Amino acid sequence: MSMQNNNSKPKILFLAQLPPPVHGASQRNLSVSESLIINKAFDLVILPLRFSKNIKQLGKASFRKFFLFTKFVFDLINLLFNNKFSFAYYTISVRPIGILRDSIIILILKIFKVKLLYHLRNKGVKNYSKNSFLRFVYYWVFKNNKVICLSKSISNDIIEFIDKEQLFIVNNGIKISNISVKSSKKNETLNFIYLSHLRKSKGVMEFLQSFKVVSDLGYNISATVVGDEGDIGFNDIIIFCEINKISDKVKITGPLYGDEKFKALNEADIFVFPTYYYNEIFPGVILEAMQMGLPIITTSEGAIPDMIQNNHNGLIVERKDVTSIVNAMKKLIINSEIRNKISSQAKNDFYKYYTMDIFESNMLKTFKKMSSYNEL
Repeated sequence: MSMQNNNSKPKILFLAQLPPPVHGASQRNLSVSESLIINKAFDLVILPLRFSKNIKQLGKASFRKFFLFTKFVFDLINLLFNNKFSFAYYTISVRPIGILRDSIIILILKIFKVKLLYHLRNKGVKNYSKNSFLRFVYYWVFKNNKVICLSKSISNDIIEFIDKEQLFIVNNGIKISNISVKSSKKNETLNFIYLSHLRKSKGVMEFLQSFKVVSDLGYNISATVVGDEGDIGFNDIIIFCEINKISDKVKITGPLYGDEKFKALNEADIFVFPTYYYNEIFPGVILEAMQMGLPIITTSEGAIPDMIQNNHNGLIVERKDVTSIVNAMKKLIINSEIRNKISSQAKNDFYKYYTMDIFESNMLKTFKKMSSYNEL
């Protein structure tokens, strides 16, 4: 818990997941909490929603989590007794267990008459609200509160529970890497790269299966797999490559961070992310690939259709469809003109819409609007 003392600035109670564990949402939240322009305008009082040590613990109940949540509630009440907040910024979970846990926190905030600005970094309300009890909970949670969604398509998930004036759309953004993008990639061997946690639903096995098919057609290609173990382990990938006789063409790096991650992207030619992850929202890995000027092969999961338009700045493939991925790979291998056009457009779109400066500026505008509402 941290506090910055400057009584001349409106106070925001900042309730969000922060690292550890390191994942897209926690990194985006950290960027907001550390933003110079936001901290210049507002006094952020930060109380992290930090109940898991690592990715594997996310979504799993434990005594330790119960203890940490109880401590969080006491810290929250203490802050509310001792501070006057313009509003609370809260990255709620909409999943059943998460929304019930968060409802306890929301009830406390409502008792203290704190205005709420939710930032949705997950989805599923349309599906979960088929349960009548959860439907009631969602109505209660969203009633008269403002909501930030990452894209227009994602906002459709909660449109039944909010009015248009309650909604802000703020696309994610990421920092510009220190690694300079190669002006032109002239690799004799085209390198396809997968970068994400090694989860079945992120499409890592479909990536490898597709690579195997294309490799067998005789094309001069290689593959790089970057990411930490999830429900797929490094050994699973090693065994698959050995059985399919592609071990000499596939490099497994494990997780990479910072400059090392961007170096791996910069050394590649085509980014493949065939995700069908149920909670895919606004994948940072796609923004990273766009920044490095990589043509992108991906699916229409979550907000991806708002980020990637087929044949414009990437190629959209069907979920869980190896044939669709293979056809996209072949298209980019055979036609260098299309590959270069898509690559250039992806990079241009990144700098136009998705830099950290643009994201922070949009978040600051949203915070200022939220603060002005509460002064009326």
